[in-house]
Amino acid sequence: MRHFMIRAFESLILLICGLSAIAVCIVAVGMVVSGQVLPGLDQLGLAGAPALDLSNPDAVLEALENGPPQAAPLQVWLSAGLFVLSGFAGIILFGGGALTLTGIYRKMARLVDLVDATPVT
Repeated sequence: MRHFMIRAFESLILLICGLSAIAVCIVAVGMVVSGQVLPGLDQLGLAGAPALDLSNPDAVLEALENGPPQAAPLQVWLSAGLFVLSGFAGIILFGGGALTLTGIYRKMARLVDLVDATPVT
């Protein structure tokens, strides 16, 4: 029964990792479609959309009429790529760590079964 529970837990981990990967891809597609850029992209030396100058009334009126300034397509794709890369790295680290722990537990369970089966003299 113990080995079945370990396999069930491993299956649950893989299911969570698979659903997380699908969610990361869906969010990345949504970022590209809507033209969203990661807020910290300018810290990497890549400026996002130009900031709105709130002290200039003409710029504020133009932004209200035309919408906010759009980011360049390269910045949007780079932002989505970084999001996918970091998302998949997190999934790999979480899933790999969890599966490693279940593997260690499986080995320990086999060792306990072996010790229990050893006759005492």
